Amino acid sequence: MNQMPFRHLMAYGNSDQASFRNIAVQGTFHVMTVPGTIASYYQEATAAFVLSSQLQYLIDPRTPLFQGDIDDPRASHITLAEWHGPTVHSAVASGTASLDPTFYTPAVVGELVGEIVDRQRTYAGHAPVVKKKLDRYAALLAEAMQQQGAPAPTTNAMPPYAILAPYFAVSGTSDPWWTVMQEVWAAASSLPQPDKIMPVLCLDGRPKENADGVATLAEILPLLPPALSKIAFFWITNFDERKVNESQLRALWNVIANRPDGRRLVNLYGGFFSICMRHAGLRGFGNGLTYSESRDWPALASTGAAPPRYYVRDLHLFMSPAVAAVLESVDLSFACPCDACADWRATGQSIASLPYHDLKRHFALARKWELDLTAATPLADIADQLEDARDRAVAASSGNLVLDSLPALEYLGRWASVLRSP
Repeated sequence: MNQMPFRHLMAYGNSDQASFRNIAVQGTFHVMTVPGTIASYYQEATAAFVLSSQLQYLIDPRTPLFQGDIDDPRASHITLAEWHGPTVHSAVASGTASLDPTFYTPAVVGELVGEIVDRQRTYAGHAPVVKKKLDRYAALLAEAMQQQGAPAPTTNAMPPYAILAPYFAVSGTSDPWWTVMQEVWAAASSLPQPDKIMPVLCLDGRPKENADGVATLAEILPLLPPALSKIAFFWITNFDERKVNESQLRALWNVIANRPDGRRLVNLYGGFFSICMRHAGLRGFGNGLTYSESRDWPALASTGAAPPRYYVRDLHLFMSPAVAAVLESVDLSFACPCDACADWRATGQSIASLPYHDLKRHFALARKWELDLTAATPLADIADQLEDARDRAVAASSGNLVLDSLPALEYLGRWASVLRSP
């Protein structure tokens, strides 16, 4: 089977601290992704939590927040703008601005790139500044580890696992934003140790704009600058693996499989299909705890905690806990055997009332199961399992008023088709 290293990035949110202190959850991912909005707005508290966690982490610059018209920005956007240099900060802080490609002159881009890269490279240096908070978070972690029968880790402020270059959404090399991205890469290439800076490709995939983010990814991959890291992150906006058609799934698989020699790719937002793409050569993917398997643009500004959702692992699908409980009661083959679910059932209760943080723990464990499954199972067998799960769910839904509300499951057939014949 495919033995290439494959990295799972888990996004951190303010409501996730307890989950990230859970040993079982920690064992389901490799790198914690910290959104720049959180890192900049809750600067001291986030630095203290991240640096005391002893988890590998990276900071996402989320530069597309400063692309296009800016109207009534949130406080967290203003603090993140400060991380993008004084010119961007001044424009965003004014409350109304139009940050089109002409705004990003070479001088502004150089300022932006230098500032955001430096903020990441010096992040571990916050440790002495936030020592009181760091000690408090370290004590909370030690207490949580003790309760779980594990030793507390030694507090050692580590630098980020990766340094990401800033990025803007582009629809192709004819897009005026492509010129801005070339300036971004040129500025990053002029910094010390440019080979440690990872480029990020944000590909406009908005259906209403008839944008083809997969084709743009294929177009731009060969144009990545040689001075920067061979590891590149990408985000195809508005690309929901359960909603896009089969041709788009197959095209993405083949772009990954036919990537330029030596290039390693990580998908910033993905779900089970992205995990399967490890067989095409994808080197990693990211998501949040029960959210952010895909992300739209420019709706990047719409953030917040995910509602309580249960992840049915056989269907690789989120649904309300109440509906998931009905599905399980009709067909016990959908019952999840993970510790979060089993422990809750042992109390005599159903997953319909699974507590919020246990929902997150269940999802993390289900995702680890998916990672293990795809590492050890031939693609054809995974395809068979997808279609079997679809057929079982359809049978369970027959004549059941509650399960009539299940989302369409055609995506399982599309995934299976691609896995059998990429």
